[in-house]
Amino acid sequence: MNPLPVFFVLPVAEAVAAPAAGGLETGTVLLGLLIVAVAWLASSVSNLRTEVAALKEALAVPPKPVVAAPSLPVPAGPTSDEVAVIAAAVHCLFGANARVVAVVPPSDHAQAWSREGRREVFQSHQIR
Repeated sequence: MNPLPVFFVLPVAEAVAAPAAGGLETGTVLLGLLIVAVAWLASSVSNLRTEVAALKEALAVPPKPVVAAPSLPVPAGPTSDEVAVIAAAVHCLFGANARVVAVVPPSDHAQAWSREGRREVFQSHQIR
């Protein structure tokens, strides 16, 4: 918002500070203040209309759709490094006679058991 112009304020301030005997009358000073206030109000309303129009334009533009990032390919099985780490862990835990026969990812059966556990926990809670 624009502040009041200086050239309007200074003569009014001098008129208010001057004695009433030979200077401006109080009614004239108040009329000047009223004119300045109306001009400032009109300027503020004009600025407000400009800002509202800019906001309407900004909201009218539809947002761009978000494109999902391409997913990384999931390897079919464990890498040779993962098999080596698993074999080393088995050797440390069970000794030299143990060997790794197969490494398979967890099945859906394991996920079913975890879902069943969550279902039981949620059913044990009281609904409010």
